[in-house]
Amino acid sequence: DVESGEFKIVSFWRSEEDCESSRTNDEYYARGLLMLRESARHGMFKTEHFEAWTLHPSDAPLEIRTTPYALTTMMQLDQERGADLANQNVDEHFMRHMEECKSKAGFVGAQRLAGLGDAKGTYICILFWDSYEALRASSKGTAQFDRFLGSFGVSSDGVPTGCRQFLEPSTDLSTRQYLHLHYEPPVSAMPWVRQDTLLSTTFQLAAISFGVGVFAMPSVFSKLGWGTGTILLVMWAAFSDFGMQIILKVAEGTGAGTYEECLYNSFGASGRILALVSLAISTFTANCAHMQFVSTMFVEMNGKSGGLMETLVGPDKATQNFTAIVIFGGLALPLCFKRKLSDLRFVSLGVVIFCLIASAIVCLKSLGLMAHNGTHNTDKVLTVQNLGSLLDGAPVAAFGFSSVAELFHVRAEMSRPEMLPHCAHLASIIVATLYMIVGFVGAFAFDTPGSNVLQNFPGNHLIAFIRLGIIMMITLLYPIINFPCCQAIDALVAGRYGTPSRFRWNLFSILCLVAVLCIDTFVKTLDAVFGLSGALGLGLIAYLLPCGAGLAVSFGLVRVENPGISAYLKRPATIAMTLVVFAIGLIMTFGSTIWIIYGVATNKQS
Repeated sequence: DVESGEFKIVSFWRSEEDCESSRTNDEYYARGLLMLRESARHGMFKTEHFEAWTLHPSDAPLEIRTTPYALTTMMQLDQERGADLANQNVDEHFMRHMEECKSKAGFVGAQRLAGLGDAKGTYICILFWDSYEALRASSKGTAQFDRFLGSFGVSSDGVPTGCRQFLEPSTDLSTRQYLHLHYEPPVSAMPWVRQDTLLSTTFQLAAISFGVGVFAMPSVFSKLGWGTGTILLVMWAAFSDFGMQIILKVAEGTGAGTYEECLYNSFGASGRILALVSLAISTFTANCAHMQFVSTMFVEMNGKSGGLMETLVGPDKATQNFTAIVIFGGLALPLCFKRKLSDLRFVSLGVVIFCLIASAIVCLKSLGLMAHNGTHNTDKVLTVQNLGSLLDGAPVAAFGFSSVAELFHVRAEMSRPEMLPHCAHLASIIVATLYMIVGFVGAFAFDTPGSNVLQNFPGNHLIAFIRLGIIMMITLLYPIINFPCCQAIDALVAGRYGTPSRFRWNLFSILCLVAVLCIDTFVKTLDAVFGLSGALGLGLIAYLLPCGAGLAVSFGLVRVENPGISAYLKRPATIAMTLVVFAIGLIMTFGSTIWIIYGVATNKQS
């Protein structure tokens, strides 16, 4: 409440047992309360447990659908005839009021919280509105809301009316207007996948990394040699996995719950800024790579005659690619304005399924071609012509290891987070294996596989349908990746304790799409865009910053209360490995990025 300074945090739990046991979980709950105490007036706050019920929307009672504007009414109920009966009476009264609210413009939802344990008898009504104006037009001082609140002793028989008829004697209700910030982890990010098991967690981490980058692997194996390609994949798998292990150790040791919290605890405000900048760059460059992939593949699918794209804009390929990005970006942009994308949860899984099917078909078709036409590139083992070719190809191989971007979201969903490091190991192995198989088969089947191996099957109708499916899924994936990008940019602008802005969010979404158009227009080859995303995007978030946070603990710059974690990070072997990964990440982040940009500027793109 901006006037009183009252601040409420509501966390939702699957069961009453989980809610009650959260009090004793020092690592993931009590430690956070201690951090909040620093911001509370006189260090005072109160924790209570409630039974939650979503009255509206009634078609999805388990879904938490909220907006930034909330109106709360809190009261202490008269429990003389029992708490259950008191709650039931107020529930009926609140539901009648909610039915009236449905006819009001801007009404979004309603919830009620009934106290448990020490809070028994406390009752909170929450109404959500889509704007502050709608909230004020339906709050205290309006006839409808005042009728809901009621009055003391003004009815014909002299008894209280409205909510006040249910109050405990000598108490009154309290109404507050809140600017509401809703933080929701991507629960069930992979639909139809059972959560919180070793298999499901490993699958989620692997699915985050596995995507269209797999179709660029044959190009890396062909240009640098299959031996070099294998070494690069194994190296990036090991290094990205090591980075995840280090950042998880830092998070456990410092009590951080998010990636940016880890960096804030390690380097202060500058660490938080670095984390948000790296997250914004990582997601933005990933969208650049995906839109370049979609546009080049769609234009190529129109055939040599140009098809629809030539009819629209003429024969120039660059203009056709630009137009394709405008078309697919324009289709995705309205979804970028949404602040909640739970309806698109299936997209990530759809991309993985389409890419797995396409990879399997590519491998089968390529094996058939090798059986009839023989193999290619088998003599190219370590064919790195110069340092420039390595700086071009290495980040393309690194593009496939991006699990760290969603690592803490997956961690937030787990009741046993100690299982996550093992899942990260398995996911890195799975992704490296899949990328290696496609890289080998594609490089051996075609002399020059190109930056997208799918383009080597022009007459195959099945692969054509799968390519069209991938184009559709990648277009829907754009707003999902844009979400954390705009979230990070908005957090940078607002500050650590700032308020998100819908106007800024929409503006950043538009500016990001314009920037994607500019990048993909000037960087004309898919390999170069994949390289930029792997070097600049993942170099920071997957290698430099996690290792930097680990080194801060290793050299005593950050206090870690857990002696086991502190001892692990201060081992000579751990420090040596951290320095190696940090150095390699430094070379790729800045060396490869500068080299690729130089190649773009001098028309020497891969």
